[in-house]
This record gives sequence, C-alpha cells and structure tokens, in this order.
Amino acid sequence: MVPSFSKVLQDGNVDGILSHLDTPLYWKDILALSWDIRTFKGTEKVKNFLSSQLGSAKCNPVQHFFPDLVWIQLLFKFETTVGLCSAPVWKVFSVFTNLEDLKYFLEKVGPLCNQEPNHGKWESARMEEIAFEGRNPTVLIIGGGQCVVDRNPKVGDNWRTRYKALCLHNTVWYNHLPYIPFPPSWPVYTPAIKLANWLEHYVEALELNVWTSSTVTSATQDPKTKVWSVTVTRSDGSQHVFEVKHVILAVGLLGGLLNMPKIPGMDTFKGKILHSLQHRKAADHAGKNRLWSENGPPTNIADRLSISMPMLMMAGVFHRLTKVIAKKDKELLDGLHKVGFRTTTGYKDCGFLLELFTSGGGYYPDVGGSQYLIYGKIKLKNDSQIKEFVEGGITFEDGSKLEVDVVVFCTGKVWA
Repeated sequence: MVPSFSKVLQDGNVDGILSHLDTPLYWKDILALSWDIRTFKGTEKVKNFLSSQLGSAKCNPVQHFFPDLVWIQLLFKFETTVGLCSAPVWKVFSVFTNLEDLKYFLEKVGPLCNQEPNHGKWESARMEEIAFEGRNPTVLIIGGGQCVVDRNPKVGDNWRTRYKALCLHNTVWYNHLPYIPFPPSWPVYTPAIKLANWLEHYVEALELNVWTSSTVTSATQDPKTKVWSVTVTRSDGSQHVFEVKHVILAVGLLGGLLNMPKIPGMDTFKGKILHSLQHRKAADHAGKNRLWSENGPPTNIADRLSISMPMLMMAGVFHRLTKVIAKKDKELLDGLHKVGFRTTTGYKDCGFLLELFTSGGGYYPDVGGSQYLIYGKIKLKNDSQIKEFVEGGITFEDGSKLEVDVVVFCTGKVWA
C-alpha cells in the first residue's frame, strides 16, 4: 500500500489518493500542505483541499520514520485453534500530515553544532545574545514557565510557588523534554520543586533566551507587514519594544488571574480566606478547622501521535473508553456516590480530556484522595451552596452552618 500511495501522492493524483482512503474520511494537516492547521471531514472536502494544495506542495516519495521499521497502529482481537481468516485490502479513513522541518534551515545539533573553541568570550557573547540590543528575534514566546518572556523572577516558578506537597500526577515518561531527557534515576512522580529546578537547568544547558521578571504590556500587528510590535516592561520599569514576525502565547489554559468567588460576609470573617495557589502547606493551619471549596482541579513522537487524530474521531474513541473506565472503577465510583460525591462522565460523555478542553476543569486525577473521602477521613458537604460568611464560619442556603478557621477556594484561574 505504501509504495502505491507514495506514487499517487508524488504525481499529485487526487483520485488515486482517494482510492486508498475509506469513509468516513478525515484528513488533518498541520502546516505540511498549507500554512495553516486544518481538519477536513468527508471525501469532497478532502478532495478540494488536495486539489488546491498538491500542485504547489510537490510531495516527494513517502519515507518511513526509520529505514528498517514501519508499523500500523491498531487494536485487534483474535482466536486460536479454530478460526476464519482473511487478507482484505487495507484502506485508510484518517490521514495526518505534519510539517517536520523547514528545508535549508537545519538545527545546529550533532555535527552541525559550533565546532570552534571559545576562549573566554562565551559569557559575554551569551549576555549579548539574550539582551537583543539592536536586533529582534523572529519568534517571541509569552510565558516561559514550561519552556520567552515570563513575569516570574525565575524559570520554573510556576511550579516552584505551588503547595509544598505537589507532585506531577502523570509519570516521568510523559514529561521528558526534547534534547535532554530526565536521567534514569528520576522519580516516577516528579516533585514540583524538582521539576522547577530542572526547567531552570534546561534553559541554561540549551542556552535558551529567556527574560524573567518581564511583562508584556502591549502587542499590536501591522495590517500590511503582519509584523508584531510587542512592548515588554522589565522589573526595573524599563521598556523594550520587539518587532517580531510571530508571537506565541504560552500562558496556560486559563490565563493568570485567580478565580476568587465573591460571597457576602467575606470582609467580616475572622479566619483566613485563601485561593489554592496561595496555600503552601497544611502545617500552616495545624489544629484549625479547614474548608476546601472546589469546582475541580518520549515525547517528540508521542506528541505527533497525540495530535494526529482529529477531535471528532478522538471524541468517538473517548466516548467508548470512558464507559470502559467507569466500569472498571465501579467500586470506587459507588463508594464516592455513597458519601455524596458527585461525578460526571464529562463533556458529551467523553471523559476528562474533552472536559478539560471545553471548560478548563471539572476533574482531578485520583492519587488517593478518593479513598480518604470514602473512608470519612475527609468530610464532604455539597448538598447546598454557600450563602455567606459569618464571623466564625460559613452559612449555607439550606440553613446549616459550618465553623471554620481557614477557607481555601480551589476555583482555578480566569482570563483577564
């Protein structure tokens, strides 16, 4: 199949390409055949897209990631001893095309890196490179927490300033960064402070140009030249105007403003009211009654795989997967429901990921907290909304009252 598909792709034979594809048909393109990110559904839309783009794209023969290895990703079941077998003609109903590199702009790695010794000039050259005096970068990234203009004093502070007990909820294998993977001795669940220090080391090792303690105060684009004028204010009050072709916003899913509810009586409450991002450690509130008010809390190839599936297809897969997971977690979910913890199967019953994409929250990865709820070690009240704060606690709309010394709102962030 691959040689014949390669031939019709190279020839720009749209009908030949479509003969290899099945329905329902999806084609997702990220900057490979056009300077845009698009997903097309249906034969006619895919045909129109290919007809308009293949002539200028001039595709070369299809090559594999590795010269001696090719694979098809699929799920299957089979039986042994007795069975009926067949060898059908394979057809594709989802195609993903992605821009990997720009020709003639090769990365300066391996044999292409700087081969000349630098005797005593490296530090001054780096300072000059980072300063951008009299020159502009091509791309300006706003938000350098993940790694570059970042308002925090140090790279990694978006992890360093969270609560002390924080560890990443996903495992180390999900979180490797390009060029420098975590060492083999790295813990499976990374402590937040350890990750913050690693990000700072990562920037230094790869000589990334990062401005910390800096805030973007304005950004405008010239409608004719399409060049962006971006004003950056430094911690000393000085300003620098960048003229760049591309601006990337890497400020997180929900921006940087705390989503703090406004409830009557907050100004007369005698205890502490915190947002979860202001909470550091439980020992700060030892011996006190605490209320947590919530609304929910290697890589380069893996990245391609994760974005290769169009969202509509992904929703269909997640819809099935959510049912399977809910069935496996039935005992856990039943225990949570028994103590009054409400659950949902997510946006359109597609689980937490689409819920994240659509609402930015409403889920949490269970790393033991659910069992604390089930066993009563963490008390739960969600049968009534908060009505107001009083001097020694909180009253609810159903007339009940709760005496508390500390209230922590786990309500996330919002855009400005």
